[in-house]
Amino acid sequence: MQQLRNEIDICPALKKKIKQAGNTRRHYYTIQQLLLILEHFCITIDEFEQL
Repeated sequence: MQQLRNEIDICPALKKKIKQAGNTRRHYYTIQQLLLILEHFCITIDEFEQL
């Protein structure tokens, strides 16, 4: 999870999109924010669910 946060921090465009999608609480992402993150890293919902 820390590596994911580091990746988000180094990508200002993704960080901005996540912020615009809503507020995060204690490092939890909303579904809209999660979808943005998955799209950025080219991960489908099916692949994510298999993790």
